[in-house]
Amino acid sequence: MEKPDNYNQLQRIERDTSDLVITGMAHANPLEARGINTKWSTEFSFSQIQGFTNPRDLLELVTRPLRRNNSLKDLDWDKLVKEEANA
Repeated sequence: MEKPDNYNQLQRIERDTSDLVITGMAHANPLEARGINTKWSTEFSFSQIQGFTNPRDLLELVTRPLRRNNSLKDLDWDKLVKEEANA
């Protein structure tokens, strides 16, 4: 088993500015704190998204974090988090 290169992975994520990053649970919170939308990769493993029967479930998995973070921005959540970090 190879050791993951976390530093270069994080550099690539910040450089590419993706809309959504599918990642393990260990990296999700630090990425969210940097303002990057994330989804846990394990959720794809345990979801019934195989075949043509559940494309809506797959779409829901991908769009849920984007919709959640857009709702939080409407409440000025990102401003509050930045103020707390600078305090």
